[in-house]
Formats: sequence, C-alpha cells, structure tokens
Amino acid sequence: MIYIFHPYFTAPLILLFYILHNPSSKFLQTISIFTSFLYFLLATALIPWPDFGSYWLITLYPTAFIFITILKIKNFRNLPSHTKISILNIIFLVLKSILLLFLINETGRYISTFKTNQHQTFRIDSPLKGGIFYIHQGGTNQITNYHNSGYSSKFAMDIDKINIFGLLTHRFNKNENPNNYLIFRDTVYAPCCGKIVSVVDSIKDHGVGSKNNFSVYSNQIAIDCEGIVIKMLHLHKKTAMVSVFDTVYSGQPIGLIGNSGFSSRPHLHIEGFISESPNHAVILKFKGFPYPVRNMIYKN
Repeated sequence: MIYIFHPYFTAPLILLFYILHNPSSKFLQTISIFTSFLYFLLATALIPWPDFGSYWLITLYPTAFIFITILKIKNFRNLPSHTKISILNIIFLVLKSILLLFLINETGRYISTFKTNQHQTFRIDSPLKGGIFYIHQGGTNQITNYHNSGYSSKFAMDIDKINIFGLLTHRFNKNENPNNYLIFRDTVYAPCCGKIVSVVDSIKDHGVGSKNNFSVYSNQIAIDCEGIVIKMLHLHKKTAMVSVFDTVYSGQPIGLIGNSGFSSRPHLHIEGFISESPNHAVILKFKGFPYPVRNMIYKN
C-alpha cells in the first residue's frame, strides 16, 4: 500500500468525512456506505493497534462505522431515488469509484496474505509461553508483513506480548527502558526438536526507540529441525542456554527475549528456511493455531 495512503494517516480523515458528508441520493449514499465499510474493514486489519495504546482499540473503527451507518440508514428513506447530475455529484462519484477500485485491490492483497498453499510450510510449537501474544508482522505479502521483501526472512514473524488490557507495557507510558515491556526477558523455548547450528550471544541490548544498525542480526539462536532452520532473533545478551551442536527438544528453554540488533523495541523475530538453501524461506505455522497474520493474538 502506498505509504501516504496507509490507514495510520487516512482513517481519521475518512471517518470525519463519512460523518460530515451527506450524499444527495440513495444511490450515492449506498456507494458511500459500501466504500466506507470496505475501507474501515481494511484499516482495522492493517493498523498495528498496540502501537497506538491498546490492542482493543481494534474495535474503534468498526464500532464508529456501525453507529454512524445506523444514523444514515434512518435518513435513507428520505433521500431521492434519482441522482441529480451536478459537478459536485460527478466529482464525488469519480473519487469514490477510484477509492473503491483501490480498496478492492488492497482487499485482494490482504486476503492473499493468508494463502500458504503455494509455499512450503513447517509446523512448530510456539516459542513463547505464559501469556497473550500478538502478531505484529506476519503473512505472505508486504501488506501485513514488511519482511516479505527479504529472502530467508520473507515469511518471518515479529511477536509481541500484551496483557488483558491489550498493552505492550506494564504502564501506559512507554519509555526507553526495555524493562517496561511485558515480553522483555521472557523465556524463549525451542519450537521444535533439532540441533543448534548457530548461537550469537555477545551483542549489547539497547534502549527502546533506537536500532543498532551495525548488528542487524542481533543475538540469535538457530535450530536445524529436519532440514528446516528455525532462527530466533533479538535475544538478550549472555542469556543463551544452549551451544552449537547441542541437541534440543521442543519446549526446552534456550534463551531470553532482549532488544539487541536491528530492533526498536523488545520482541521476538522468528523465521524459517531450508538449511541447504538459506534463501528459500519457509512458512511457519504454530501447532493448534491458525496461520499467524498481523493483528492475530493467541494465548499459550
């Protein structure tokens, strides 16, 4: 999606326009309602809500849309059936048609991010336990997963932890201290049985809001599971509980969550690829859960 058209920026403006604008006919009102419905459905799916305070803000736009639409439908019978030909109505119809085509295209892209049958998949256990976990980046295309422009990280996931109030942190105020984040120093568990093939454990963690551009790959642990390498990044310095060549079992503690490398806040980055072909990314699915895409949460 074109960056300036991202719902981050456009959703409040579209909502305000939807509230204030009253189309002059039943036809134009129907177009307005349908276009707005598609837009707010897409905005709800794409905006990473915990970044704006709480995950439960995900109900904001659907609730507002339903309430406003009920008011508009009440006035629907009073609108004329025929649309008057005027410059304003023509401009409105053209703009709405362009927006509608754009939304249909973006909705198609969003639906396609759930399609996994065209790629190799590998089922693993969740590497995190004891809480509610939020998928910040996930899916098979860039509309829900910015990693999709990469190779081995093409289908990577970024996982955060939230509490029952939908917050990422212990308090409403977010500061530079990573200890304020619920996921910081949480235990990471081996998501599969296999052999440790890589351990990086010496990179210093940094404050929230900054990224160590010189240590892109961060503290990490990689496990070869039946020819599929599962790599977990942004771990805490000096917390690795395993070494290269160790054999691990699924559910075994292997490290702690940190904020090292190219990471702006504590979270777990996990990706999979074929061991003999590192540029061949593999889709990871958690056992017992649907395919993880942005804004999905799960409890484990």
